[in-house]
Amino acid sequence: MAKYIVIQDRPVCIGCGSCVAVADKIWFMDSDGLATCKGMKDSKLEIDEKDFAKHKEAADICPVECIKVNKK
Repeated sequence: MAKYIVIQDRPVCIGCGSCVAVADKIWFMDSDGLATCKGMKDSKLEIDEKDFAKHKEAADICPVECIKVNKK
Protein backbone atom coordinates (compact mmCIF):
# COMPACT_ATOMS: atom_id res chain seq x y z
CA MET A 1 0.00 0.00 0.00
CA ALA A 2 1.37 3.41 -0.97
CA LYS A 3 2.34 5.93 1.67
CA TYR A 4 2.01 9.70 1.35
CA ILE A 5 3.17 12.74 3.27
CA VAL A 6 0.77 15.62 3.85
CA ILE A 7 2.65 18.89 4.38
CA GLN A 8 1.08 22.17 5.42
CA ASP A 9 2.85 25.52 5.18
CA ARG A 10 0.82 27.03 8.05
CA PRO A 11 2.26 30.57 7.77
CA VAL A 12 0.80 30.72 4.26
CA CYS A 13 -2.68 29.61 5.44
CA ILE A 14 -5.26 32.43 5.30
CA GLY A 15 -7.85 30.62 7.41
CA CYS A 16 -10.50 30.49 4.70
CA GLY A 17 -11.71 27.05 5.80
CA SER A 18 -11.92 25.51 2.32
CA CYS A 19 -10.05 22.40 3.43
CA VAL A 20 -12.39 22.02 6.39
CA ALA A 21 -15.41 22.39 4.11
CA VAL A 22 -14.36 19.38 2.00
CA ALA A 23 -12.65 17.25 4.67
CA ASP A 24 -14.07 18.18 8.08
CA LYS A 25 -13.25 14.79 9.59
CA ILE A 26 -9.50 15.43 9.17
CA TRP A 27 -9.09 19.22 8.93
CA PHE A 28 -10.33 21.76 11.48
CA MET A 29 -9.98 25.45 12.31
CA ASP A 30 -7.58 25.86 15.22
CA SER A 31 -7.89 28.46 17.97
CA ASP A 32 -5.50 30.77 16.05
CA GLY A 33 -7.94 30.88 13.11
CA LEU A 34 -5.79 28.73 10.83
CA ALA A 35 -6.54 25.28 9.47
CA THR A 36 -4.92 22.28 11.11
CA CYS A 37 -4.90 18.60 10.22
CA LYS A 38 -5.71 16.09 12.95
CA GLY A 39 -2.63 14.09 13.89
CA MET A 40 -0.21 16.43 12.14
CA LYS A 41 3.15 17.01 13.86
CA ASP A 42 5.59 19.70 12.76
CA SER A 43 3.26 20.46 9.83
CA LYS A 44 3.63 16.90 8.46
CA LEU A 45 1.51 13.76 8.51
CA GLU A 46 2.14 10.35 6.99
CA ILE A 47 -0.99 8.77 5.53
CA ASP A 48 -1.99 5.58 3.75
CA GLU A 49 -3.54 5.35 0.32
CA LYS A 50 -7.02 5.01 1.88
CA ASP A 51 -6.77 8.58 3.21
CA PHE A 52 -5.21 10.06 0.07
CA ALA A 53 -8.40 11.21 -1.70
CA LYS A 54 -9.71 13.45 1.09
CA HIS A 55 -6.31 15.02 1.77
CA LYS A 56 -5.80 15.58 -1.95
CA GLU A 57 -9.22 17.22 -2.19
CA ALA A 58 -8.30 19.56 0.69
CA ALA A 59 -4.99 20.39 -1.01
CA ASP A 60 -6.64 21.00 -4.38
CA ILE A 61 -9.26 23.39 -2.99
CA CYS A 62 -6.80 25.49 -0.95
CA PRO A 63 -6.65 28.92 -2.64
CA VAL A 64 -3.12 29.64 -1.40
CA GLU A 65 -1.81 26.09 -2.03
CA CYS A 66 -0.44 25.69 1.50
CA ILE A 67 -1.30 21.97 1.60
CA LYS A 68 0.74 19.46 -0.36
CA VAL A 69 0.30 15.69 -0.63
CA ASN A 70 3.42 13.90 -1.85
CA LYS A 71 4.12 10.22 -2.41
CA LYS A 72 6.62 8.95 0.12
